Amino acid sequence: MSVGQVPVQVDPFRLVRQGRRICGLVPSDRFERVRAAARFCSPEFELELAGNTDESGQPLLTGWVRGDLELRCERCGEGMRFEFDVPLLLALVGDDATAAAVASRYDPVLVTEDQMALVDLIEDEVLLALPLVARHAEGQCHGAEAYSAGPESSPQTQRPFANLADLLGEQSRRSKNTGGDPSN
Repeated sequence: MSVGQVPVQVDPFRLVRQGRRICGLVPSDRFERVRAAARFCSPEFELELAGNTDESGQPLLTGWVRGDLELRCERCGEGMRFEFDVPLLLALVGDDATAAAVASRYDPVLVTEDQMALVDLIEDEVLLALPLVARHAEGQCHGAEAYSAGPESSPQTQRPFANLADLLGEQSRRSKNTGGDPSN
């Protein structure tokens, strides 16, 4: 079992064959794409990852990654805390055909080389856990009242063609009075 700093590269099939476990802290500055999506990241994310197989012999990496970020609320623009605890159920496959046959409870990971960028894999999983649109929970948003439509702030219904019948009727009356020439 490895405890401490998480390696950047691993041989995933070796982890499975040896039944090894990686536990440790990953500095968040390794996750460039996550840092770009967040206003703030905790200094480290916690990771536990184990190599094993399921009952059918499928090689797996299982575990979790935890941490917290500050995201920008898309409703009010203020920061909001987002804690994540992402379960990892990854099936290691060597080709697309095998990936298509993996049980639905696993996420297939295509491994084409002896070494795999572990940090990139974990970063992908964290990015997938982020909300598509970050928003405070209902009632916690500082700018939500600016966007709520209560009975006192309901807008007037605009009907752009409401006066059209009157205008057409008026034009028709003028046309009759001028002998059918609408230009007069």
